[in-house]
Amino acid sequence: MCADKSDSKESETAADRVNASSRLEGTEAIVTGLFRVVSKFPQLGLNDNLIALGIDSQGILELVARLSRTFDRQIPVSAVYEYATARTMTAWLLETQDDRSESSTSPGPGAP
Repeated sequence: MCADKSDSKESETAADRVNASSRLEGTEAIVTGLFRVVSKFPQLGLNDNLIALGIDSQGILELVARLSRTFDRQIPVSAVYEYATARTMTAWLLETQDDRSESSTSPGPGAP
């Protein structure tokens, strides 16, 4: 019986890794696509910095609007400056998505 539990834990861990990898790859593809459309650089890579490439304020606002719609959440303009590559933006989105879902299930201040 112990072997079954151990095998089950290993399978869950492997499945979790596959799910996390798929989620990362899917989110990276979406974010990279949005970065490419807004920047008008179709060959933009995961590590290309939008600010260094000279994106203007209108482009930043468009990117924020598209990210907010796509991920159904409010994206601050400052996030584009802080996470100016598709890779760093993806990491931030996934990291803060977990924080967001925890806070949405937690009672607010003053709740019993």
